[in-house]
Order: sequence, then structure tokens, then C-alpha cells
Amino acid sequence: MSGFGRVNTMVDGVPQTFYGTSETQGSWCHPLGDWCADNAGGRIQATSGFGATIDQNLLVGIDMQRGTFSGGNGNALMGSANLRTIGVNDVVMEGESYGVLARGSYGSNALGYSYMGAVSTKVKLEKGYIGLLAAYSGRKTSQDYKIGGSHNTISQSSNAAFDPINLTQKPKNQLLKLEFENGAHSILAQYRTYDNTLAGRNTQSQTSQISYRFKPNLPFIDFNILAARTNNEQIYGKNARVMSFPIGKLNGRTKNTALNLDVHNTIFLTFSPKTNFSSTLGVNFLNNNYTRYFDEFVRDEFGDIIYPPETPNGPIDMDYYFRFGFSPEGRQKLTTIYLDNELNYGIVGINVNANYLSYEISTDRKAPCEEANAYCSPKEAGFFSKKGNAFNISSMLSLSLDELFSPFVSLSRTHRIPTPQEMFYSATYADSDPSWPSLYQNINTNLKPESATTYQIGFNSFKRALFTPNDTFGFKLTYYHSQIDNYIYDNYIKYAQSSDSWILLPLNGKATFKGVELEASYDARIFFVRLNYTHQDTDRMRSATEANAHSSGPGGSLSTGQTPFSELPQDYGTLDAGARFFNAKLAIGTLIKYTGRAKRTGFNNILWGIPPTGDTTQDGQEMYQLNSEYLPRMPLLWDIYTTFSPTKYFDIKLEVQNLMDKRYVDPLYAFNATLYQGRGAGVMNNYARGRTYVASVMFRF
Repeated sequence: MSGFGRVNTMVDGVPQTFYGTSETQGSWCHPLGDWCADNAGGRIQATSGFGATIDQNLLVGIDMQRGTFSGGNGNALMGSANLRTIGVNDVVMEGESYGVLARGSYGSNALGYSYMGAVSTKVKLEKGYIGLLAAYSGRKTSQDYKIGGSHNTISQSSNAAFDPINLTQKPKNQLLKLEFENGAHSILAQYRTYDNTLAGRNTQSQTSQISYRFKPNLPFIDFNILAARTNNEQIYGKNARVMSFPIGKLNGRTKNTALNLDVHNTIFLTFSPKTNFSSTLGVNFLNNNYTRYFDEFVRDEFGDIIYPPETPNGPIDMDYYFRFGFSPEGRQKLTTIYLDNELNYGIVGINVNANYLSYEISTDRKAPCEEANAYCSPKEAGFFSKKGNAFNISSMLSLSLDELFSPFVSLSRTHRIPTPQEMFYSATYADSDPSWPSLYQNINTNLKPESATTYQIGFNSFKRALFTPNDTFGFKLTYYHSQIDNYIYDNYIKYAQSSDSWILLPLNGKATFKGVELEASYDARIFFVRLNYTHQDTDRMRSATEANAHSSGPGGSLSTGQTPFSELPQDYGTLDAGARFFNAKLAIGTLIKYTGRAKRTGFNNILWGIPPTGDTTQDGQEMYQLNSEYLPRMPLLWDIYTTFSPTKYFDIKLEVQNLMDKRYVDPLYAFNATLYQGRGAGVMNNYARGRTYVASVMFRF
């Protein structure tokens, strides 16, 4: 699952709230003017989604939670992922006062280069240290690669999915850190920046955060506070189009500002060597605001308006679905009061975490809803605010019966508040006169938060010296089942009293996700084997905007890309196996990747405006029923690699990805789940990268 709130992504404990919208890779001709390029044929349309603005070269680890929660993650429906960045002790080796860490890689077949350099200094104090770190990273990668079989990317004059020139990127990251520890006090301050130009816009992000911890030698005090501010901005290039409109010539830009504050204290009580209890009480605040800007007109060198085009009644207002469909404005305020408890009693472990979430989501509505919109109340324009609260609870019971068998079971009840993009997105109007359309911001004011009931059952195994004195064995098997009520999706609704009136609204439905996850590893030092496998069954309502298609029918504004297709393949797995030589300094291995059947949005009559055959819903309103279809089967992919670590200061890795040069459509690539083509919508030709050679090095001293 994806999206801010369904699975929260954090960097060093700070939520990632960036919401991006790419340009349209081509366009169709607007019926009221000449603001169009040649029909793009197979070009993908604009896409939108949440993401993290961080380079993987700056990361040292990830903390995962699935189906459960802890701390201030009160708005996480299915779990969270916290990405941890490098720190002073990752660069400065034990006993040294300064250090340098450098990473670099280069890949053939347009994979390009990446690099990272970090310098750090550390001064020991009587009861701790003070350290400074500065890091810089960058990379260049392109989509202009050869596909399997050593063929060039599909010709751009045909129904190719995209123009690779517009998908060449050179992201850059900066990271500054100050770390201070002395006795009971510790302070961490950091500043991160991200800058990248991709898909018609420049993305800039800056995050400032500071945390303080006071931990005296007392069981009742472990006080922590974290404060952070994040600014995310997108600035569109002059030739960029979104939803077929010249957002670049309109000087379009979007901005997101997020303020986060977390305060908590932990008590830790030890009753015996095998019995202890900890409890954390805290509060978390998140103020998350999205704004946008674009000019109302484009003027030529003489000052005359050339967009929007003239009509007999004068220049029309900004086109209906662009004005309220492009990057909706809104503010989200979340306050979470949380209590985490953990009890260990012999072989028994019990975790019970609870939080109370209070929320407000608001915007300044620039236009009213239609009178016929039964989902909107009040219908008037102006300031709109929706408030509410939710109670979340997560519990887990584990038994350490044996190193080879430690079963666990968990049960959680969680909620997710709608994002401003879901709540205030509007992409249609109902006036049948195209020369002077009436503007409406059709929203669903009754949209409810999602709620999930999730349970997991499984067991862990971990044992050293299982067969030999130096081997390790690990195994984990988990079954999970999540039932989601009020699952948020969007669909087109047709009014019974009108033959040509449609609106696209966010709605609440149901969804079920269930499956099995398996992880196994065995390392005998001279050889190793690691296996990961996941099987998932999904039953959910599909969003109309997942199609991300362009047409002349009622589905025309599906090109907004508002909702990414978010369904994993039915099963997938990896097998990593290899051997080590020369006292484990040299390793040679292979990575085998398996991906089962995967779906995309199915070809549907909605593209051409043919009346639907779906069910009639409440209030006599008829909705399109989207279907799905399978992508072509993906072959087994083989990679081979070798790593050489002659000293602790230097590592080198050589690898060949897609060794057999297979030609395939990658189901994990989001664009492949859409109906991106304008012509030949059934074409599935967005092939993945063919055989690629990669070399990477790591150096530290």
C-alpha cells in the first residue's frame, strides 16, 4: 500500500509529506484553442504521489513496522518505514578523531553514476563526545536504455510510454549534522536538502530538525523532544504541461510546509533479571499545509491574452478540471496522544500500544458544489473545515519458547485521515455549454477516515552454531489479514436526471489484504543463502484515476494521475546465494528474482464515453465499474555479483543485472499499471532495462 498515512515514510523520525505531480508526456488538442502539441500517441499522462526526498547513499538502515504502530505514528493505517541517515559514528571509526566516507558507482545502459562523500570530526568529552558531519551526494540516471535482447528503447515516434529525454535526472542531496552527548544530555541537530529536475519540474526540499534527550540514571526519566520543519516545492519548466494545460507558461508551482513536534517520556522498571516493564507517554503534532500558484493568463510580447482562448463571451475562465484538479490546496492538522507499553516476563512478551488522534482538514473553497451533488454539504464556496477524532490500539503477544521457535500474534485497529489531495480534488463540471462553463469544486464533504483491523500470526527462529561453530540460521513466517472499512477510492458518478452530467468524487468502500511472508537465511561463513517470498491476495475498490488515460469521453480527465495503482503482484520473491573465499574477503553470488502475476487497470469503455454497465448506487447515481487485466508474465531474472573487501577501509562490488538480457514489462513500475496510451491503449510496451553492468566502491579512513 502506498500514500501518506497508509504506510508512513519517515526520515530520522520526520514524516515525509512531499506530494509530487509530474508533467504530461505529450498532450491532445484542447477543443477551445490551439494550446496543444501533436497527439502524443503513447505518452504517459501526468502522475501524482507521495515520496521521500532522500538519496539512498545517505542511508544506513531502515526500521520497519507492519500492521502495528508505536510512538507518534497515529495516522499510520498499515505500518511505517523510518529511514535512518548516516551519523558521526558511521564515518569516524573507533578511536579516531576524524573520518572520511566515500561511495561511488557507475552503471552501463543509461543507469549512470552515483556518488557520496562525507567528512566528520569527533572530539571526546569527559562523558561523551561532540561531532560534526557534512555529506553530499548526487547521481545521474536516464530511461534511454536498451531493453532485453539489446534492442533500443521503443521508437519515440510510435506508441512509446514516455520520452526518455524528459526522464533523465540528476538529484543532489546535502546533509549536515551536529551531535552532542555528555552524561545524561544528548542533542542532535541536522539540515537536509534535496534538488532534482525531472519530468518537467524542479523539486526542492529543505528539512531542519533538532532533537534533545535527557536520560539520567533514573528509571522514571527518559525525556525526548523532536522538532522539525520541512519545505517542499515544485517549480514547473516553461514547456511543462499538466492535464494538457501549459502549467509552465502559467508560471506554475506548488509548495508544501510541514511542522512536526514530538514530546515523550519513557519509564523503565526492572523487577528481576527476566522481568521488566517500560511505558512511554507522549504527544505528537503535525501541521501539514499544501498551496499552489499559477497565473490566470498567458500574454504575448504585446500584452495580449493568448491563453485561455477567446470565446464569443470573452476569455473563458481557467479550464474546469485543471483549476481544481491540479495539486489541491488544503491544510491537515493532526494531534496524537500516545501510550506504549511493553512487559517482558520470562519467556512471555506483551506489547500494548494505544493512541488518541484528533484531526482537522480544511481549505478555502474557491467554487461551490453542484446542487445535484448529493455528497456535498454545505455546497457554498468559502472556508471549509472538517474535524474528528479516532482511537487506535495495537497489541502483540510473543513467546520465546526456543531459539528455533518463538511464536507471536498481533491485533491492531488503526485509522487514516484523508489527505487534502483526496478530500479537495475536483476534476469535472456539469454545465453543458463548453463556451462558458460554470465552475464547480465538487467534493465529498462526508468522506470518512479509513479504518483497518489487522491481525498477524507467525513465528521467528534465530540460532547461532546450528550445524557448525560459526554458522547462523534465521527463519520467519507470518500470515497477515487486513480488513479496511471506508477504503478511499474515486469514481465517476452520473446523475440520473441528466444524460451528460458527470462528477469524479472520492468515495468510501471496502478492501481486504491478506497473505503470507517468508524470510529464511543460512550463513556458514564459506557460503550463504537468503530467501524472501511474499504471497498476497487483494480485494479492493479501484479508483477511476488509476487508469491515468486520456480520451475525449467522460473519462478524459483520468489523465490527472491522481491515484497511483497500488496493487502488488500476487506473489514475488528473491533468492540470494553465494560463497566466500580468502577468509571471507571475496564473495561471489547470484540473485534470482521471481515475480508472479500482476494486474493493471483494464481497457474500459470509459475511455471513449460509452455508457457504463455498472450498478446503480444510492440516490439513483450510476457509477463506472473499472475492471483489471493481467500484465504479461515476467520471466525469472538472474543477477550475478562479486564483492572484494581487502581491508576495512575499502570495498568494491561488480555486478551484472539481468544477466540473461530478458525482455519484460516490470509490474513493479507504476506506469505499467495504467492505461497510459492515447492511441492503442492496449499496448504493453514499456519494457524494462536490459543487461546492465555495474561497478561500485566504498572507501573510508
